[in-house]
Amino acid sequence: MSSIILIRHAQASLGKSNYDELSELGLKQATLLGEYLKRTELEPAAIITGDMVRHQQTATKLTTALSGNISLHQNKDWNEFDFKKLIQSYLSKFPNETPSAGDIRAFFTVLKKTMLAWSKDELNNEKGGFESWKDFSKRISRAIASVNVDSEKPTLVVSSGGAISMLLMQILDVTPKTMIDMNFQIRNTSFTEILSRPHKKNLVAFNQINHLIEYRDKTMITYA
Repeated sequence: MSSIILIRHAQASLGKSNYDELSELGLKQATLLGEYLKRTELEPAAIITGDMVRHQQTATKLTTALSGNISLHQNKDWNEFDFKKLIQSYLSKFPNETPSAGDIRAFFTVLKKTMLAWSKDELNNEKGGFESWKDFSKRISRAIASVNVDSEKPTLVVSSGGAISMLLMQILDVTPKTMIDMNFQIRNTSFTEILSRPHKKNLVAFNQINHLIEYRDKTMITYA
């Protein structure tokens, strides 16, 4: 059996003009994870990322902490869904739910409602501004099918919470609501392990943050 370790990117820049880059705390999280993987002899055969900046920055910190000679590949199928376009569509129907600037809790409440509406194909997408839930699911199926696993070393995949939870939805055969709930639980730089067999994949561990718990600083544990 071969192992695929799914890693959610480190903390990005929520609330900033460009979300798609790591914060200073995020850079530290990624470094701690790389050091943990090195120390526990979980050096991978390869690292695969989406082509988002936050994915690549996380992977760079990992390779620096590891041997530095790890094969690094990009596959945009591992990218996150476009939450900004989805929220815009949702708020066009429910403008009274628009969160106040800086109200993070209200933002995530709206995002959760948005994702549920998206999963039911209830969002207006006349101009094709975002991919459908069905197409997102197909993209993640294609992404995992493209992963070449090694029999001795794990393959790391650095992606985003939505992509990881969609894959888990497929593996565990759960509802979209459960997938959305999982998405909101996945912590930055957490790792989720999948055992890969020729015709089946099994979840072994979910949302692990040993490297952050060891650091003994609760401010290092983040969700965005």
